[in-house]
Amino acid sequence: MTIANEFIEQNNGWKSQSETYHRLRGLIAAQDSKMSDFVTTINSDPSLVTKVVDFANSPLFNPVRSIQTLEQAISHLGVMQLKDVLLCNLTINAFTSLPDNIIKLPIFWENSLLCAIIARILAQKCNLQNSGQLFTLGLLHDIGHLAMYSVIPDTTLEAFNFSNQRDKPVNIVEREKLGFDYAQVGSELMQNWSFPLSYQIITEHHPEPKDTPEFYLETAIIHMARCLTFQTEKTSKNKQFQIKPIASSVTNLSIDSLTDLKEQAQHYVTEIAHCLELPLPDSNISTLK
Repeated sequence: MTIANEFIEQNNGWKSQSETYHRLRGLIAAQDSKMSDFVTTINSDPSLVTKVVDFANSPLFNPVRSIQTLEQAISHLGVMQLKDVLLCNLTINAFTSLPDNIIKLPIFWENSLLCAIIARILAQKCNLQNSGQLFTLGLLHDIGHLAMYSVIPDTTLEAFNFSNQRDKPVNIVEREKLGFDYAQVGSELMQNWSFPLSYQIITEHHPEPKDTPEFYLETAIIHMARCLTFQTEKTSKNKQFQIKPIASSVTNLSIDSLTDLKEQAQHYVTEIAHCLELPLPDSNISTLK
């Protein structure tokens, strides 16, 4: 058992997966499931119906015409993307009451959403068919920090501030001070919630993509998306926000070709945040704290 695993096991007070998600997992696994089965299950949660329809109508999925019904939304998204919408919804709902003086959730989710959109665009540039899954991975790549801020807020904030002061990657600082980092905690939380194994591996290794045992391209994309999210004119030279050469090599994307990607992704943030009912700050993209 790893230290990160012990942390999750000892502090597992977060909401577990909903009954709706468990039923949908069964439908996805069953080869004879019908559209009506999915509709019946999702209809048991009216708020979820609205989110699925709104998400399908978002510019992220380029609907040819307005989607009005749950059936149309599921058909447009596909079963696997539907599952990811549920994963995002469950995770967002699990962390809704963290202290504002420690972490500002609107800023956290704005950054995470920007990372998600960038990851999807990068996936499309790499011709990945599962670009929707990269959106989910980008949105949830930092959930380990939510778990840490909810249990050990002062220590986590101290590591974050030390990282900024010394221009040292936060995952390295956390390992030195705590014995684990946010990516490992996020991976363990995903395992606890029965997320796909690929999501666990990509989340754990995105800070150091060279160390991933598999899913090389996806891990490199999340690494690049996170770096691009937090790069500003002031931080562009900071080591912790610089894209590692292995990521550029794996994706075959030069850093110079990504100059306008963050600005492009920001155009979608507000509308998609509305679809997921994510709180956003009044100002533009900010730092974590």
